[in-house]
Amino acid sequence: MSTTPVKRKMADRWTEKLAAKGFTPIASYFLDNYHRLNVTTPEAMLIIHLMSYKWDEKNPRPGFTKLAAKMGVTPTAVRNHARSLEKRKKLLERIMRVGRPNAFNLTPLFNALEKLMDADAMKKPKNTTPKEPDADEQEPETDSALERQRASARPPRAKLIGT
Repeated sequence: MSTTPVKRKMADRWTEKLAAKGFTPIASYFLDNYHRLNVTTPEAMLIIHLMSYKWDEKNPRPGFTKLAAKMGVTPTAVRNHARSLEKRKKLLERIMRVGRPNAFNLTPLFNALEKLMDADAMKKPKNTTPKEPDADEQEPETDSALERQRASARPPRAKLIGT
């Protein structure tokens, strides 16, 4: 049995040429669950772009103009997405810096994702008892199935007295 660690290269997933330009690690849990935090797709793309500037525990600090160019939108659109994530959704903290680009604290987002993850872990396992099939999963309508259905839908027969 080999204990040699598996070596994976970015180029194995993309191409050598694309991998040479760099990559951004994104948590799969974020990709799978951002919608559960009411994050829109453009806001999620902003977060991904911010993560491309986060190389360690420090806050990323790209300018709105640079982010806008990378996202193919206006700086105003990026500012609006950041404002939404900060003010309405409380998932981002913008740190204003005079004469320099803002810094973006993503800790509120990370905390919200971890809280969601913890809540998912606390959910009870799914019920293992058989359930009634949905309407589109009903048994095919065979002659015997139709007969059983008709019989259960009929009112009881009246008894004839004195015959």
